Amino acid sequence: MRQPSRPRLGAAVTLLEAGSRVGQNILASGSRRCNLTHTGVAPDAYDAPEFVAPVLAECGCQDVLAFFGDLGLLTYADDEGRVYPVTNAANSVLDVLRLEYAHLGVVERFEFEVALPGHTLSLDTPALAHLRLPVTGTGYAVQAQVTRGGAQLAGFDPATIAPRVARGVFAAGEVLDVDGRCGGFNLHWAWASGIVADKSAVRQGGL
Repeated sequence: MRQPSRPRLGAAVTLLEAGSRVGQNILASGSRRCNLTHTGVAPDAYDAPEFVAPVLAECGCQDVLAFFGDLGLLTYADDEGRVYPVTNAANSVLDVLRLEYAHLGVVERFEFEVALPGHTLSLDTPALAHLRLPVTGTGYAVQAQVTRGGAQLAGFDPATIAPRVARGVFAAGEVLDVDGRCGGFNLHWAWASGIVADKSAVRQGGL
């Protein structure tokens, strides 16, 4: 049986979004069809197989499909193992997520900037808000497949997705320096690492 999420257990949850709306990357993924996972998800599909292995062992393809199935999303896999919503529309994935967290009372905060002051991880939101990181350039958006880079993996426990220097903070998805093959692997990492981080937060918080 899957462990209930923090909002389902009554915890107060705030969603922090750097953009002006939630889910823009979801809407653009899979040629706007949202290739949300792959039936062949495995550690060797990623550039950090040893780090992702514990997460994938806890949350594989069927676990992600069960998670979305519980939210009412119907999916199918094509001949190459890529999984899409039956509507072939990325907004179907975003819709079930937004309906669920609206139902659970999750608070949204937009255009929120997160950074790491010095070499430590701080929960002091005002201090984070004043730190700016320079952008040196971009590639062509039409060619973009995944955001590369992220927090160095050595600073995180792969079993819990928690940083080693701070309690009560968790990272997931593109926040971490993990890249997978195209075909649903990167979105699977986002869902799986988020689910594992959520479970870790529940255990750590004693909820």
